This record gives sequence, C-alpha cells and structure tokens, in this order.
Amino acid sequence: MRIETKIKERADIEQIERIQKLLETGSSDLVRNAVSLFAWAVEESLAGRRVGSMDAAGTRVREVVNPLLDRARRTATYNLEPEGFAFVQRLITRPPEPTDALRALMGADAAGMEAS
Repeated sequence: MRIETKIKERADIEQIERIQKLLETGSSDLVRNAVSLFAWAVEESLAGRRVGSMDAAGTRVREVVNPLLDRARRTATYNLEPEGFAFVQRLITRPPEPTDALRALMGADAAGMEAS
C-alpha cells in the first residue's frame, strides 16, 4: 500500500524532522512505527482501557488525549460472564455499607446519610 499525505503545518513538519533526526530514521520507518503504536493504542481503547505514560518512579501517569482514541473507547463493548453479571446485579440491588475510611472521608455527611 502506498500512502501519500501533505503536511502543511510548520509545527508538524518540525516535529517529524526532529524525531527523524533524534532516532536517525527515515519517513517510511517513522510512519510504520507510528501506525504500529497507534494500532496498539486503538486496540487498548477498544478494550475499554486508557492509554498513557508513567514516570520511571511509577508515581505519575499522563493519559494520552486523542479524539480517535476517545471514539474507539466509546465504541468499546464489555462482555460479562454470568457470574460477573450476577455480581453487578447484587451491587446495584444491595450496595455494600460504606467502610469506616469512607465515612471518615465524608465527615459530617456520613452521619446525615445514616439518619435517612
């Protein structure tokens, strides 16, 4: 397959040139890798997952914001086994009592909820 495109935005051109220089690669290799990475991101989004990056310490996460990935995520379907569906039904019909930690976080509101 041959793909041709015109990139007019100077910032986009500079970004592509910077990546090519940094990685010492050509346009075809860059596009193949970009498509491969994006295909993975789409598959993750279709599975209902979020795509992002994590810092080396594992303490900060940045989510990828992209309209096409958002569209894929919106089309995601979720399949539950019968046991999973029954579990969700139980949670909806008989939600668990709030934990002490949740009550502490809610403060005075928790006392008002218990009274009703």
